[in-house]
Amino acid sequence: NQHIVKASLPTSHSYISPKDRTDANFVIQFECKMTFSLHFFFMVLSTTIPGNGTMDYTPFLSVAPAMEFRNWLGGEEKINDYCHDLALKGGKRLAEILGTRVMDPDGELTFNMVNVELPFPGSVKPTAEIDHQIKEKLLRKYKAFSAYFYHNGRWWTRASAQVWNELDDFEKVGKIWLSVCAELKEELGVKE
Repeated sequence: NQHIVKASLPTSHSYISPKDRTDANFVIQFECKMTFSLHFFFMVLSTTIPGNGTMDYTPFLSVAPAMEFRNWLGGEEKINDYCHDLALKGGKRLAEILGTRVMDPDGELTFNMVNVELPFPGSVKPTAEIDHQIKEKLLRKYKAFSAYFYHNGRWWTRASAQVWNELDDFEKVGKIWLSVCAELKEELGVKE
């Protein structure tokens, strides 16, 4: 049913169907133009107020089929067991590929996401430019993504295990992160 979905949750009540759009500007297109009149001491106040709501009911209509799909997979407990096991195994495999470690080696605090250290120097502090370079490489060059962050003097990636993921996905993102980190270190002229 993905061909039916035209917006993500929550959809603004000011959503305009692509066929009805008259303005290419994203901000103007989604600006909610609501006029309120406030009669107070015979004064009228009219204003434009941004808001959130929905006119596209597709996301709401997809809830029942989504729940049916999750039941078809075996239910919530089976889904969570699979995702938890995959996060533990995937994190371990990702750390092996990267030559680093998982943040929670015992898996005691890991549910369905795992944090793995990146092979990138902690001496390189996060900046808007570094963030931009990482995103450009991950998204544009390699067409992949896993969240990343700087914590306690080290760079980390957070990989989320979902029902559609397999261990192979962790291996793929690990190889991509190896390339991204190597390229960035070379471009920045840093070693470590």
